[in-house]
Amino acid sequence: MWRAKIVPFILLGFFLQVAVSCGAPEPAAVSESPTAAVAPAVPTADRRVVVVEPPAPTAENKAARAALLDKWLELAKNATSEAPVLDETAQIAQDLAGLCGGAPLELLDVMADTTHTPMVRVMASMSLRSVQDTAMIPRLIELTAADQDALTRACAVELLVFYKGAEVDKTLEALQHDPERRVQLTALCGLVMRDDSKRSALHEFWRKPDTTAEEKGRIVMTLAGGAASESLDLFLEAASNASIGASARRVAIQMVGQEGNAAHLPAMKALVEKNADDSIRQAALTAMAMIEMREKQAAAPTEPAS
Repeated sequence: MWRAKIVPFILLGFFLQVAVSCGAPEPAAVSESPTAAVAPAVPTADRRVVVVEPPAPTAENKAARAALLDKWLELAKNATSEAPVLDETAQIAQDLAGLCGGAPLELLDVMADTTHTPMVRVMASMSLRSVQDTAMIPRLIELTAADQDALTRACAVELLVFYKGAEVDKTLEALQHDPERRVQLTALCGLVMRDDSKRSALHEFWRKPDTTAEEKGRIVMTLAGGAASESLDLFLEAASNASIGASARRVAIQMVGQEGNAAHLPAMKALVEKNADDSIRQAALTAMAMIEMREKQAAAPTEPAS
């Protein structure tokens, strides 16, 4: 449940940043879900697997699909960063999948269509996270090619991450070295979800002087899905970085609470004393309590075995 609330907002901000970097008009800042629960990242995707027999391509079926796509486009075109109607558009994607017997490839066309606004294209990618169909793999791999625009490529990689197979692995391995940094980061995050040994590459990306707050938020949420002890310094830095979104900061604080020790208490105390955001203060207080409890338990004398 927490992932469905937090991650889409972080990804929305990340991909809209890709659009801005490519010269598209800058969208409004993404508002984070104020009720999002705090929990460690989970590397699996929240989606519904649609498995139905493809219906006959009748005129009625085509008309129904066209009507659903029009409804989706109407919602997406009127969506804003503050109210992205992700649930409603995801439901339409699932309804489309039911009509076509698999993932609605027409939404991939929307995602790759540069005549649509960046918001509409990003929302097409987000909607396709709610369905799963291996028939999308060849088209997604095509859309990661260097001749596509950066927004299309990054969104395609984000979707490709959730599929397995030799061709998918080969594509992601190559894209982790892509010259387009946002494509590179998306591929790296996907590889970390598959293999913990790639975590060091995300640490290196974090340390780049031009890594943005949105990118750092994405890295936090990915690293929180694995061995947190290996990334404690990064989580501590993220917790104190006010430019990173509050959702990612709360997750970073929780990671410190779960794996930190007494040496991390001063940083948590500083967050309690200096933050105007009550959710950050509460997360830091909880982290302090977790650390203090572990320290107390570690210091308690053990009873001799009878």
